[in-house]
Amino acid sequence: MAIEVFRKYGVRGVYRGGIPNFFREVMGGAYYFGVYETLKNWKYPVKPDGSRDKMSFGYIMLYGGLAGVGFWAPGYPWDVIKTKM
Repeated sequence: MAIEVFRKYGVRGVYRGGIPNFFREVMGGAYYFGVYETLKNWKYPVKPDGSRDKMSFGYIMLYGGLAGVGFWAPGYPWDVIKTKM
């Protein structure tokens, strides 16, 4: 596909949509880790000695899924723009 795009649109065509993709990744990543860390610190706060209780697998899965929602909520509009380009 990249070769077809290059033949039809040149080098600029290969990188078309790169800026919206950049914004999607940066904003989505910030929200992803922000949501995950916030939830983790809410349920498993850091103790005064700097340690933390071990998270159960179920909470890791739940918080990871909610963090994924946090990624796509602000990132989806940028993904649509990138796809349309």
